Amino acid sequence: MTSRTARRRLLCATVLSGACLLAGPAAMAQPPSQVDPGVRVVDSAHVLGDTSGLQTKIDDVAEKHNITLYVVYVDRFTDPGNPGEWVQEFARTNGLGSNDAVLAVATSSQQVRFTASPKGPLSRADQQKIYDDHIAPALRQKDWGATAQGAVDGINDELSGGLGGAGGAVTGVVLVGGLAAVGVGGAAVLRKRRRRGQDSQAQGEPRGERAPERPLVPLPELHKRAGSALVEADNAIQHSEQELAFAQLQYGSDQTRPFEEALARAKEHMRASFELQQKLEDDIPDSEADQRAWLGEIIERTRQARTPLAEQEKSFSQLRQLEGRAPEALDAVRRAVADTRPRLQDAESLLVSLHSQYDDAALAPVRDNGQQARERLEFADSATARAEQELAAGRTSEAVLNIRAAEEAQGQAQGLIASVENARRELARAEESLKDAVSIAQRDVAEAEGLVRQGTRPELAGAASGVRSVLHTVTQQMASGHYDPIGSTRRLAQAKAELDKGLQDVRNANDRARSARETLSHALVSAQASLTTASDYVWARRGGVGAQARTELAEAERHLELAGQLQNSDPERALNEANQSIRLADAAQRSAQNDVDQFYSSPMGYGGMGYGPSRSNGLGGAMLGGILLGGILNGGGGFGGGHYGGGDFGGGFGGGDFGGGDFGGFDDGVGGNF
Repeated sequence: MTSRTARRRLLCATVLSGACLLAGPAAMAQPPSQVDPGVRVVDSAHVLGDTSGLQTKIDDVAEKHNITLYVVYVDRFTDPGNPGEWVQEFARTNGLGSNDAVLAVATSSQQVRFTASPKGPLSRADQQKIYDDHIAPALRQKDWGATAQGAVDGINDELSGGLGGAGGAVTGVVLVGGLAAVGVGGAAVLRKRRRRGQDSQAQGEPRGERAPERPLVPLPELHKRAGSALVEADNAIQHSEQELAFAQLQYGSDQTRPFEEALARAKEHMRASFELQQKLEDDIPDSEADQRAWLGEIIERTRQARTPLAEQEKSFSQLRQLEGRAPEALDAVRRAVADTRPRLQDAESLLVSLHSQYDDAALAPVRDNGQQARERLEFADSATARAEQELAAGRTSEAVLNIRAAEEAQGQAQGLIASVENARRELARAEESLKDAVSIAQRDVAEAEGLVRQGTRPELAGAASGVRSVLHTVTQQMASGHYDPIGSTRRLAQAKAELDKGLQDVRNANDRARSARETLSHALVSAQASLTTASDYVWARRGGVGAQARTELAEAERHLELAGQLQNSDPERALNEANQSIRLADAAQRSAQNDVDQFYSSPMGYGGMGYGPSRSNGLGGAMLGGILLGGILNGGGGFGGGHYGGGDFGGGFGGGDFGGGDFGGFDDGVGGNF
């Protein structure tokens, strides 16, 4: 969750449309392609004519059923030439998710495929019925417009009565005729807002003329979609960072640089998205127009954050070559798991030692890290055993999924162990910083009390008394040798803030700057400690942590970066930024812990699924770590048969099941020649 900035455009869509027009009517074969989000109808076969009416009907489906429809036509399929393989490759290339569907039509070769993820709202029987009743009749007449309209009507029919759509992020059904047109989620409604002139960009698309007869998506639903989009994109980035780390160990930074650049672009969008989300959550009232504009931008930016990751997925898979070197990769992950176990034992011994030095509050964020790491390693053992079975049976692709899941589990175990070591380091730093902060606070209290005795600043008496009381408590705790130095530093800083304001009036500019620098150095230590602790906690438990904690964490990081940039030029402002970072990091920690508590108690969570640590083979920990959710919760069969690890869950370099990228769930669909 580091550097993210604003930008993106529909340039690719514009260029693509222009290219189609310039190409003329000549026939062309079309491989599955990555297409810019925002494109809804692409007709490279030049058979549709004016598509504005079709676009309007596609938008209606999106609003009614939370399903985005895309229509694209080509002359013939190529690379691969098999229609079923073509739609699967298209789904992979564009990171399609569990509610996505594809209708691929090649007009000259007269081939068609209609497919949807079996984990989405359209069952195989639904797909067949849509094809037989609504798509095939028009195809036999070579009525291309009616073919697309048939898909629209069929989906409307099958999902009528509120059966379509799903909670969480907006998802997309894609009608494609050969040229990829991708968009996960709220994009259909986004484009509608552009055409309507909805000044607030209700779904994140550019503006257009308003058609008042179409109601806006309710704000609560829009907030829900934006929150889901944030979680999904953030999971995709965190998962991709782990995948990248594996590749860097194998190949070095030179060959993985494109993936690093893709991650950097994704993070820029996420940083801007989290800033907008924080504006929505602060105490300043926002108009409905502002809320819709910001929520729309969040939805669009998070989609754009996933786009560079999806663009790199194929190259990334080719680089790692796991299909060709699965036995070697399996041996490597087994060795990594074996090497991690002694470190886990050391971390558990370290936790025991830390509990003798610090109180429970200081160690709460890492209290269960030993257990969590042990569960990840148990899951990695199960995954490697399953991979060995798959390899023996000749099912290399399934083995690779298990290997990648084991890699991710082992990586999370390492991270959980490192968090314990980080806690020791940050607590030791906080102890040293607190000693200096106590000395400075004692000096400032003495100065304020002197001014009170002189009668020049009697209003400082209350602030000085408050700080002295906190100092008394803190020094007693320090003497006991069993306390929370980070929490004590925070309480002392909060108490001293009012006193610092009072002393500003009696100090000259140099003294104020000196005092701010002194206080800032301790605030930066406290902010970094709080940020590291919360970040480690969220990273290892991302399967159970929602949008609020992630937003607060991202904003804490942003304020800390600003504090570092300003510490020399404007120490007083830097101090304010550091204090903001502390406040937000602490809030993120609380929010994340609440989310994890709910995850444990949820009927679909760790406890409700019955995956207790004593009998789970690590399944509960894998779910909490975000490794298994794509398989268990979306009907993929879970361990051994589901879509977890790698590019199927969490986004990775291929999208993500919750994030709109479970391309592994697509089969070759229904259809044939016509």
